[in-house]
Amino acid sequence: MFRNAILAAVFAYLVYGTVKYLMFMDVFKVSFKHYPGTCKKVKGARYGSEDMAWTREGLVFVTTGLSTPAVEKHLLATGTHGEIQLFDFQNPTSGVVNLKIEHSKDLNLTKTRFHGITLQEDKTKGEHILYVLNHPSGEDSELIEKFKFSPSTRQLSHLKTIELDNSFFFNNIVALSEDQFFITNFAYMPSKSVFFHALVNLFHVSLGSLHFYNGTSSTAVTPRLLTPNGVALSPDQRHVYVAATMEQSVYVYYRDSSTNTLSLVQKVYLGIKGDNLNLTPEGDALLLGAIPVFYKMVIHLMWALSPDCISPSSVLRIPLGADGLVQESDITELFYDPGDLISGSSTAATYKDQLLIGSVANSLVHCQSS
Repeated sequence: MFRNAILAAVFAYLVYGTVKYLMFMDVFKVSFKHYPGTCKKVKGARYGSEDMAWTREGLVFVTTGLSTPAVEKHLLATGTHGEIQLFDFQNPTSGVVNLKIEHSKDLNLTKTRFHGITLQEDKTKGEHILYVLNHPSGEDSELIEKFKFSPSTRQLSHLKTIELDNSFFFNNIVALSEDQFFITNFAYMPSKSVFFHALVNLFHVSLGSLHFYNGTSSTAVTPRLLTPNGVALSPDQRHVYVAATMEQSVYVYYRDSSTNTLSLVQKVYLGIKGDNLNLTPEGDALLLGAIPVFYKMVIHLMWALSPDCISPSSVLRIPLGADGLVQESDITELFYDPGDLISGSSTAATYKDQLLIGSVANSLVHCQSS
């Protein structure tokens, strides 16, 4: 009898674990398509549009070529590489253009795999400074590339490369001032293998953290987090926001301006796995590119170039109060697509009555309110 009780308990635990895992993978989730107006694919976008940063005048810098299994295979086969593209909200029908990067001996363009991006905006000259995370193909390194954008030539000049600790996997970045920024470390990665990464996610091991780079080195400024991904700053730079993907939550930290130490003041459960966070131009809300159905996203990233392996896309608008905290009751979903128009959303930007949505390894979509 005791043996039967043990077997029953083990069986119940396995059933519970299986159901819990299936729910975590969003197997049973149901959502319905809705757009904030007319939405179309942007001309010229390819190899994804993983992250974006924009100016108050509506210029958007978009990173492409993040190394996923399917994309990496295609980039190597075609001899192409990651790029930084430019989209203009004031002329959306022109699509995106690849920005030319002036030659630099410190940057091997054939190996670039761009990821998170942030900018320091020069409102007078328009010569913006960009910081872009780079995971070079075939190299075990984590880099930040610093560029200057020239508005007259619409070209990028590579200024320098910042090397980071390659035992981490850095994901997103937000600039505080020139050569000072916060970066999310998705996970401590003594092994960069896909198998190791899958195990970390499967067992929810909190190996991530938020780092602050002070101009010479980076240090962790938060306790261990579970897959911190997107990061954003409030307009007054008093609050730092971090999207923790597997926790389906957003952390809100208060920043000490003299020491850059952080204190947790709010944690908001969203019920959806978030990717990149961006502040609206008005500074009154966060935009979150989200992953509605996680198991489909995993399949999509393995075979992203197959039309049969699509993943739904979602964008949330997360309002902020005057105190910098999230107004939880007013969170809304701006956009949901089952994957037909855009697969695997990762980031979003707004400008007046327009919405731009990026993806990890798929298209770029522009929406205009009706």
